[in-house]
Amino acid sequence: MLVAVALNFANIVGRYVFGWAIVWTEVILVVWLAWSVFIGVVVVTYRRQHLAMDLVSGSLRGWLRTANNAIMFAVLVACLAFASFQSAKVVLLMVKTGQTHPSIGFPLWVPNLAILAGLVLSLCALFVSARAQIADRH
Repeated sequence: MLVAVALNFANIVGRYVFGWAIVWTEVILVVWLAWSVFIGVVVVTYRRQHLAMDLVSGSLRGWLRTANNAIMFAVLVACLAFASFQSAKVVLLMVKTGQTHPSIGFPLWVPNLAILAGLVLSLCALFVSARAQIADRH
């Protein structure tokens, strides 16, 4: 993250002090941010720290809570699997068509691969912590 901040700072100084800019800085920062966010999603999924509206579900006890957690787990698995499949289609299409960033020629499948990686790894993290997810243990 410090490298990203330093790169952005160098670009700002170059642009406003010396009148030149590092052309590829913004593209690299967007790619860096995408990868950081989607790898972070995996950690959040594994730790079960995602945002939740649990006013009702938090008050459930016993088998009702377990059933509710199992349904939420199944829905999350279905959503992640569907989104992963769609993301894979986008990445493959971008690789096949050779789409690149217009200003620097950077392949656009790279930032989109971050989305796919985050979704698939989140699905894996969900399965690794499945028993704790359903039984509602940390």
